[in-house]
Amino acid sequence: MLRTLKLRDLNPEYLHGAYNAVRNCLRIQPHEHVTLITDYDTLDIAKCLFEEVQQVGSPVTAFVLENLTARPMRKMPSAVLAAMSRSHVGIMCVKSQVGEAKVRGDLIQVVEQHGVRYAHMIGITSEIMLQSMRADFDTVYALGDRLLAVARPAQKAYVKTALGTDMVVTLSRKLRWQNTGGKITSEVWSNLPAGEIFTCPESVEGVMVVDGTVGDYLCWKYGCIENTPLHLEISGGYLQSARCDNAELQREFSEYCNAGKNSDRVGEFALGTNLWVEGIIGNLLQDEKMPGAHIAFGNPAPGQTGADWTCPTHIDLITLKPDIWFDDVQVMARGEYLV
Repeated sequence: MLRTLKLRDLNPEYLHGAYNAVRNCLRIQPHEHVTLITDYDTLDIAKCLFEEVQQVGSPVTAFVLENLTARPMRKMPSAVLAAMSRSHVGIMCVKSQVGEAKVRGDLIQVVEQHGVRYAHMIGITSEIMLQSMRADFDTVYALGDRLLAVARPAQKAYVKTALGTDMVVTLSRKLRWQNTGGKITSEVWSNLPAGEIFTCPESVEGVMVVDGTVGDYLCWKYGCIENTPLHLEISGGYLQSARCDNAELQREFSEYCNAGKNSDRVGEFALGTNLWVEGIIGNLLQDEKMPGAHIAFGNPAPGQTGADWTCPTHIDLITLKPDIWFDDVQVMARGEYLV
């Protein structure tokens, strides 16, 4: 389907973001083979990515998932895994669906095993292509490096908000920080749009009031939950309780965090660094890149953080306008960076 693409089929508004992805973030070269995975929901965006790769001159293998398997997927098609294992560069540009987190994890295992430079664009939309994908990623990456200079030597991070978030995050020198600010390498794959620093915390204690976005497929159902925040109690790095005025959200979130071993364990602590994000939109892929703090329960990205445990699920949660400290150094006040 993508091979018959005509230039008139392209949405010119997406070309800036596609150029950023292909030329600036992935830095694709003419001799490199690229595998592009898309679906019907994101086909217009994928066409622009496909065309940009062709402009570089690189050979590209493209898959539309619905042409290979039913959605939600129960396993990644073998043809996709095989193509990715032979590629220098990979892009997955799809809308998330219920139960596909583990399937995407199987693809990432192939990416990490074969050293593929990989862009994970799960949940990409027109709004994101016109906003955070147009960022100056050199600036985004530089902000991440300034923050890491404070974060890496710190023993603890503190996150507080006016709504009641009050968390103490214990950090470990044995668990690596990463700057996914737009420079994708064969060692560190990244979401696009890029713009965060993250690690796996050693432990987390306290209360988190989630008034931003809940991750995975729940973001499509609930969007921004500012009017019905999710109140979480965390102890020893594990979720102890969750309550919300939206009973259905509370139930679905609790079920997600009981889906497998370590689904209730905090596997990520992160700060968003993409200054081109104009505000919360109810889509985790962009919202987590907005300046602020988020955590995730589940998979700690062991290949990137060095964590000695794993999990088949991963769900991010955002608290808005936080104050953040690393040890006694304050780096953010009400969602505004001080560095």
